[in-house]
Amino acid sequence: MHGLNARVIESIIQSVDNEEEFVPPAAWSWVSDLVHMIDMIMHLLGLGVAKAVNRDLIQTWLTQHKVLSSFNQVTTGSEGIMTVMVQGNVHWVGRQSRWVGL
Repeated sequence: MHGLNARVIESIIQSVDNEEEFVPPAAWSWVSDLVHMIDMIMHLLGLGVAKAVNRDLIQTWLTQHKVLSSFNQVTTGSEGIMTVMVQGNVHWVGRQSRWVGL
């Protein structure tokens, strides 16, 4: 275990007493530069971009077909499906409800 346990605390105290530099466990060190993890960054960025593009695409389509207000009423009105799900504590709705304006 690489947390701040008794062995690590003892090692820190000994380093201070001996006026030596404390060498932290390898798990505490940043092993590589952020550049080496570009796949993860691009994946997360892509998820955000895809969500925004899809939301805008759907909203544009609904607007062009003059059904956006009807869609919003059905989904977010007092009897709308998203409102009912939020009131019913459906666990994933809290994250998704921002998409429809709740």
